[in-house]
This record gives sequence, C-alpha cells and structure tokens, in this order.
Amino acid sequence: SPFEMMGDKYANCVRRYLGVEGKGAVKESFRLLVALCMNAVDEAVGQEDEEKWLTKLDATGWLEHVRYVLKGALCASRLVDGGHSVVIRCRRGWDRTPLITSLVMLLLDPYYRTLRGMQILIEQEWIRFGHKFSVRSGIAPGDPKQRAPLFLLWLDCVWQLTRQFPMSFEFNERFLLTLLWHLFSCRFGTFLATCERERTTLELERQTVSLWSYMSQSSMRKQYTNPFYDIAASDRILKPSANRRALA
Repeated sequence: SPFEMMGDKYANCVRRYLGVEGKGAVKESFRLLVALCMNAVDEAVGQEDEEKWLTKLDATGWLEHVRYVLKGALCASRLVDGGHSVVIRCRRGWDRTPLITSLVMLLLDPYYRTLRGMQILIEQEWIRFGHKFSVRSGIAPGDPKQRAPLFLLWLDCVWQLTRQFPMSFEFNERFLLTLLWHLFSCRFGTFLATCERERTTLELERQTVSLWSYMSQSSMRKQYTNPFYDIAASDRILKPSANRRALA
C-alpha cells in the first residue's frame, strides 16, 4: 500500500510511496523520446498530425515521469504548508530525493523562483547534496548503465511550472536551456565531479570558473530574465496541475 504505518516507534508517522521511478526507467523513456523527436525531424512537415504525435509521445512514458514528480512535490508541499514535518528519501538519496525536495522548495518559497534563488537551490539540493553529475551525464568514464537524465527531468518539471505560472518566475526558458547545455559542455566546474569530496580533491573551485559567475554578469542576466515576472504574483504558494492535459 502507498500508505503504510511504520510501527510503534513511529506511531504518528505515515510512509507514502510517490511512484517516482528510478534512473533505469527514466533513461529508457528519454531514449524513446529522443528517437521520436529525431524521427519527427526527418519526416516531412504535415505528414503526421498532432493526435498521432501526442499518442507516440505518451507511449514514451516521459511525461508520466514528469507527472509523478510534480504530483509528489505537490503532495509534500501541501503537507509542509499544513504544518506537518516531511522526510523525503529514495534508496540512495542523491537521485529522486533532490527531484522532489528542490521542486517542493520552488512551490513553497518565491525566493527560489528568482535568478539568484534558483542558483542557490541547485547548489544546495543537487550539487552539495551529492547528485553524481559527472556519472549521470556520462562525462566521466565508467559504466554506461549509470547514465540517466535525472537533472534534465527536473529541468523539464521546472519548465512545466513556468508554463503554468508564467508571471511567478524571474528566469526564463533560456536560463533553463543554458543550465542543460553546460551540464554537458564541461566549460565550467559547477557540474563536474560527483560529490563535495571529489570537488575538494580536484580543487575545482580554484582551477575552474563557476557557471553562476558567468550567468550572474549584468549582460547575461538580461538574457535570462522573464519580462512577465511579477513579484506580487510570485509571492504565493504554487499549486500546479499534474493532469496530463496540463503538461506539454
């Protein structure tokens, strides 16, 4: 059962399974999604109608992953907003856990919807928390089975939020795409290594440039700023829809 009491020692606690799948399932859905998009590029315009495209998109399972992550974050945010304490964990702690926690913080706290707040959120919940960026992105040599687009899945979830609440985020789509690009570019040290110990050993802070320094330049901020951002509209708890029709 998704609702399971955890014994006498935790009589007032309830364990809830959120249905967010692991890296293997996410990786396979992404592979199918990429194949679908590549086929669409090769086909003549107008050859496949929108209904068939959406059916094939649904078959990849990618939006189902997005939906479950959004549902999980919404569930946790409602509990926190209701005054309850919430512990979020997955088997290892560095993959699905930040997927949920970082979205919960975006829903609850408008500060993390700003350019600076988003950078702090990623640094805190993903980088410092120990998400294996180099391994999951495939930058580091190793077992290909360990690669998985989990951070990309999270960025997709964030993008879905920006579509549903276009006035509540200071950053725009270009900001998210830049994050994704430099996840693989190796131009900055921000997404290199797999944990804080590795970053310290490799002296990345001294030997590389931070992506945040680059993106925080005044000339760059203009490119990443959402012109429709309204501080008043942002100053509230977000309650997104995880309905399939609400996702794109």
